[in-house]
Amino acid sequence: MLAAQLAQRSRRLLEHRPDDMRNELPANLQTVSAASKAWLTYWRKNPIHFSCKQDKSSSQAWFIEQGDSFALNFSVAPELQDAFANYFQELIDVRLAQYFARERKVKNQDKPYPVADAQLLQVAEDAKNQ
Repeated sequence: MLAAQLAQRSRRLLEHRPDDMRNELPANLQTVSAASKAWLTYWRKNPIHFSCKQDKSSSQAWFIEQGDSFALNFSVAPELQDAFANYFQELIDVRLAQYFARERKVKNQDKPYPVADAQLLQVAEDAKNQ
């Protein structure tokens, strides 16, 4: 995926959570458009840059930015790509919910967003597949 596309999609997601957007973004970025150079620069410096760093417990970084592209830093067998994409989306959803719940709790705001535990998610998924 192009880094610009990722930045634009991320901006649109943040716009659906205006309270979190105000808390997370510097004032000068709260009104810029998703397609602006300022937004892309911010997105490259923050989440993309840190997503491309190697974690201490990993043998390599999970992601890589090459030119204008942001991609996995490993390959997934073709027959596993659909399952991997579904798993990865679920992981992203859970991590974002956990992140925003933690941030709201730290800032003593209203109740944190509910985060379902993995076992409950698995039960729901099993029921859906029956």
